[in-house]
Amino acid sequence: MNSWKEIACFMNCGVRTVQRYEKDLRLPIRRLPGKNRGAVIAFPQELDAWLKYVPGRQANADPAPRTQQIVTAVHQSISTGAELRHESAALRSAHREAMMRLHDRMGTILNTIGSPKVANI
Repeated sequence: MNSWKEIACFMNCGVRTVQRYEKDLRLPIRRLPGKNRGAVIAFPQELDAWLKYVPGRQANADPAPRTQQIVTAVHQSISTGAELRHESAALRSAHREAMMRLHDRMGTILNTIGSPKVANI
């Protein structure tokens, strides 16, 4: 095979996917010496071996389990976000109450020593 399109057809995926496999997963693609871009060559037996043994990629792998993992992670993130918003609201309320008690105590102390009363906040 001597083009990205032929290689992609052989692997039953898109050209960009095959190029990404070359970049990220070391798909066995050959180029003419001295050329970083341009003509590519691949041998079916090398591609078959790569498909069989490369970690994280299997021939005709079903994407559904990975999709389900992503959906589950998103649901967990949403749930965690809701819990954090609830905890944050409770902490803000507790902080507000603590500040009000502190303000009242400061007013009591200042009244006890004869200073003018602190203005309400």
